[in-house]
Amino acid sequence: MAITTVEIDENLLREAMELTNSDDARRFIEEHLQTLVKRRIAQRELMKLRGKIEWVGDLDEMRRG
Repeated sequence: MAITTVEIDENLLREAMELTNSDDARRFIEEHLQTLVKRRIAQRELMKLRGKIEWVGDLDEMRRG
């Protein structure tokens, strides 16, 4: 594993860590990078389905509830 040094706004990092009850900056950053990667991969996979799934239903009726 390579070590990368980056400058991060300390106030932003502190606030984000407080909001998530994190106490380890490295673990916090790695976990959130993993979440970002997984989310982007899922978005990409969903976009591959665009135009391939047939919609069945009445959206206006569903909105009325």
